[in-house]
Amino acid sequence: MDTMRVCPSCGKPLAVDAPQGICPECLMKAGFGTASGTEGGADPGFVPPTVEALAKLFPQLEVLEFIGKGGMGAVYKARQPGLDRLVALKILPPRTGDDPGFAERFTREARALARLTHPNIVAVYDFGQAGATPEAAQPASRLHYFLMEYVEGPNLRQLERAGRLSPRDAMRIIPQICEALQYAHDEGIVHRDIKPENVLLDKKGRVKIADFGLAKILGREPQNFRLTSAGQIMGTPHYMAPEQVEDPQAVDHRADIYSLGVVFYEMITGELPLGKFAPPSCKVQMDVRIDEVVLHALEKEPGRRYQHASQVKTDVETIATSAPNQPPTQPAKGRMNTDTRKGLLYGLGAAAACLVIGLAIWYFAAHGRGNAGQLTQDGWQLWQARRLDEAAVRFRQALKADPKEANAWNGLGWASFNMGKLPEAEKAFQSTLALDPDAAGALNGLGQLYLGQKQYDLAETYLLKASPNAPAAWYGLARLYLLQGKYDKAEEWAEKLIDSGQGDEGAKQILETARSKQASKGKQLIRWKTGGSHPEDYKMAVDNTVTHGGRGSAHIASIVPKPGGFGLMVDNFEPDAYRGKRLRMSGYVRSQDVEDRAGMWMRVDGPHRKVWSFDDVQMRPITGTSDWKKYEIVLDVPESAQNIAFGVMLSGAGQVWMGDLDFAAVGKDVPTTGSKPKEGASSAPVNPGSE
Repeated sequence: MDTMRVCPSCGKPLAVDAPQGICPECLMKAGFGTASGTEGGADPGFVPPTVEALAKLFPQLEVLEFIGKGGMGAVYKARQPGLDRLVALKILPPRTGDDPGFAERFTREARALARLTHPNIVAVYDFGQAGATPEAAQPASRLHYFLMEYVEGPNLRQLERAGRLSPRDAMRIIPQICEALQYAHDEGIVHRDIKPENVLLDKKGRVKIADFGLAKILGREPQNFRLTSAGQIMGTPHYMAPEQVEDPQAVDHRADIYSLGVVFYEMITGELPLGKFAPPSCKVQMDVRIDEVVLHALEKEPGRRYQHASQVKTDVETIATSAPNQPPTQPAKGRMNTDTRKGLLYGLGAAAACLVIGLAIWYFAAHGRGNAGQLTQDGWQLWQARRLDEAAVRFRQALKADPKEANAWNGLGWASFNMGKLPEAEKAFQSTLALDPDAAGALNGLGQLYLGQKQYDLAETYLLKASPNAPAAWYGLARLYLLQGKYDKAEEWAEKLIDSGQGDEGAKQILETARSKQASKGKQLIRWKTGGSHPEDYKMAVDNTVTHGGRGSAHIASIVPKPGGFGLMVDNFEPDAYRGKRLRMSGYVRSQDVEDRAGMWMRVDGPHRKVWSFDDVQMRPITGTSDWKKYEIVLDVPESAQNIAFGVMLSGAGQVWMGDLDFAAVGKDVPTTGSKPKEGASSAPVNPGSE
């Protein structure tokens, strides 16, 4: 007999092909971090306009349906006929005379949000005000709105309720959230309301974060929270950092990191970290190193937390791509408290300890249970039980009874290592090797210790010595070479581990990463930065929809009718490979409705940022509308060159794309296109803060 499937969010029967195991209505509501009805924190006096009324205010759109109302406004599904794409129309609660600064704040913050272009952030296409809504139950007023990317997919809350999130899913999702947060933080934007409802996943499983900065626009930061008649706090208090309530004026990007920690904990355990909560590994079976990441993000004091979302991403990806319980890198000094350090370091020696314990069992079987031997065995049992202080005491007692007990020295080394007492661990491992130069556990221990300290030469020496008898060291070698960029060697050791039948998912991820890095090695990697005289008047980002040659293009578009200056996308690199040579940069440029001028440029700088030579848009200005056209810039690079900068610039209104760039040394028979500026002057575009 067939069992009827129902939507975990609303309880409606599900079709056989229901995406993500959720009904279509809930999918659409999930796409914007809202829910039907009114969320906690919503303006109870705000009655969203009907679809029919809204259609009259937005004749350029086909308003299809009302999706939901939440704390940040109401969301509608709409279609742009001209571009033939679905969009989300978000209407903010109307503001009246009670907030005279709203209009100015909305324009300022909305412009900043419109410039956020990242694959993990719900894009803002447009913003502004629409006409009056007389049928709404409030005084007639103009509605402020955002036109946004439409995301069809569930949010984390719905996936959690559906029981569809595992620790592995969390390890895949969290780095994407971190990428979005780091990008926004670099742009000076703090989300202020990171929670499962605002983290969306599209049909391909890609993360999209919604509602960036809307709490600030609406003036609903924690200092403005108030109690309702039912005594409930407006907002999302369980996800807020302590300083958002205690010291709102001091809130910065680290508040988002705390909220991320709450979301991470909830994704793994299904519970909120309230009161005195247990580490995630005490709730579910998982790598204990994740405990340190979560607890570090949840530090009450902002200064003791991760300082950047990118640090969370690095640590999570490190755990995901290294062997379980192996230490790929040593945590930065002062980054964690004692309790969390113990939780992290305990697991780092587990793989090597398997070999050590096996040797200990053999030793006692062969030599009986003398006093030193018995104490050593007791020490290992305590170590396995995570009673590290007691284990260290037993190992010391064993060494007092017999200073030549190599196994006790080895055990003391691992107990010290797991407690973060690295000098003691190093001394104990060295003492082990003085008694038994081939002790694989101690060799691996020193290799892992030096790897964590980034003493790569020493780490390689000891891990290689341990490798014949300790497959656990193979993980260390694969990780070492991955960190050093020696991807062929990383691939070799990861492949060896997998072929031996002892490789797990971590080894496979190292292998895939190494192969991927090798495939992309040598390609020109461009990390665009933005600037110009009036960057706030332009939207600047990588465009993956309008490209030449299949790769994303640098795109600049004016977002105001009459920009006050120019916008600039720039990157730079050290000219080591081109000093003393003639360098050619070639690329393709496309323009649309350029009123003033646009074009690509390149500049060669000498010592003290003195401009040696340049070629810019003044020499080949692009105006109007044109399809892709190839341009080349050729400049001499002297031996004293310190920097090569390049990019694309747009002055005035319009749009410009640049892509398919290539750099190559050419012969002296190829004429240069630029010139050396007059002493102390340069017309080359400059972006002081980004190079």
